[in-house]
Amino acid sequence: METFLGVLVPITLFLGLFTTLVFMRKYQNDERMSMIEKGLEPARKRSNGFGTLRFALLAVGVGLGILIAFLIVQAIPVDPESLTRTLEVVDEEHIEYHGGNGIAGAIYSANILIFGGLGLLSAYIIHRKQKKLEN
Repeated sequence: METFLGVLVPITLFLGLFTTLVFMRKYQNDERMSMIEKGLEPARKRSNGFGTLRFALLAVGVGLGILIAFLIVQAIPVDPESLTRTLEVVDEEHIEYHGGNGIAGAIYSANILIFGGLGLLSAYIIHRKQKKLEN
């Protein structure tokens, strides 16, 4: 049953996402067509390139976060006793894993979020400066 749910969840996620995107595009097209039928001119989307800048700086921030997290995790001194991990058989179907304190996962998560946020903040500051120069 767990394998079935493990396969069903990603399939449902992607089908739901695809259906949402298809219907959003269909309704945008219907809205544009009704505006044309009424004699109105549909508004054109203006791209100012800010989305690309935001995505680029977010990707750079996440990459820096992963790199710095890797360096931090590698610099943590390793206690030989902490390397021992045990598997405990509870019953025939359940096995418990003991060992590892999860500090590496916390470091990776924190750095990715911090540096990703800093990338978005820098994109916002750059965009705000560009708007000031235009006005």
